[in-house]
Amino acid sequence: DADLPRVGGGYTMRYEIRGDGEIVVEGSYRPGTGTLAMMPRFGMELVVSPGLEKMSWFGRGPAETYVDRQFERVGVYSSSVSDEWVDYSRPQENGNKTDVRWVALTNDAGVGLLAEGMPLLSVAARHVTKDDIEKASYSFELPRRPETYLNLDLAQMGVGGIDSWSRNAYPMERYRIPPDRQQSYKYRIRPLSNGPPAP
Repeated sequence: DADLPRVGGGYTMRYEIRGDGEIVVEGSYRPGTGTLAMMPRFGMELVVSPGLEKMSWFGRGPAETYVDRQFERVGVYSSSVSDEWVDYSRPQENGNKTDVRWVALTNDAGVGLLAEGMPLLSVAARHVTKDDIEKASYSFELPRRPETYLNLDLAQMGVGGIDSWSRNAYPMERYRIPPDRQQSYKYRIRPLSNGPPAP
């Protein structure tokens, strides 16, 4: 349990570690009484060891999707962490996948990890930190870190953008994550030795 003193709320994380190497992770947020802006995302970021470059997922794809941009079909897709970076004119949040049942990061031998939503996740993987993205004006200024920064989220707010000069630039109300509502989600992680699950 962790208190969030500036807002009067709290956050709890639980880990259930099983004998077969599987870990069930649960994150829960309880709001306080303070006034907060909408949450950009509710989830967790894992720092994954270098070498797990192959990325497969069962969810929407192959292009990036967001809760208000879910135009892609649900299926099983394969790519690499590097290839999932979307090169916008200015570095920003990108490469997200919605409605993800599972995501696997593996090396060339099929060894790695699998994260499974309980039931669904919003997922992104990249070789840069959020801080790297904020500091860079252009993609060529970004470092390429050997580790992978893997977001396993319950949700990320929508992209919005009906226009860029009014409140309509924000995501529509139904695509926001309200900070005054309790949030909770679970996923499980397990080791892989023979590559991702068969479709």
